[in-house]
Amino acid sequence: MSVPPPLSSPAPAHDKDASDLRLLSNLYYAMSALSLLVSLIYLLMAGVSVFTGMQQNWSDPGMAFMAALMGFFGLFLLLKMVLEFVAARSLPQFRRRTFCMIVAALLCLNIPLGTALGVFTFIVLTRASVGERFEKAKQA
Repeated sequence: MSVPPPLSSPAPAHDKDASDLRLLSNLYYAMSALSLLVSLIYLLMAGVSVFTGMQQNWSDPGMAFMAALMGFFGLFLLLKMVLEFVAARSLPQFRRRTFCMIVAALLCLNIPLGTALGVFTFIVLTRASVGERFEKAKQA
């Protein structure tokens, strides 16, 4: 009596790695879009605060501080968005592995979505087969 063949053969490790990196790339694009949206909200709030403060001749010093703080957070999130976008472009091309790990570490500060994405990024990027693919891409 013979054993029937499996319905589907297991995918090679390289296909799984490429698939995982494409998934990570798409999630990084989504996180980048979310960062852009939140940064625009912060910058809009900072602009409204500045306009309101100018109308009232900055009678409340707390308003100037809040406007500056919201502007800072808005610019910080724009920078974070750019970093996430560059990482999203780099992952499926097997480029900038160290940079992608640094961005993943920064993403871990965004609880809960960024933490999950950062941890998944570390799991995928620390695989030996993925490291070999990045090294091959670097040498080519």
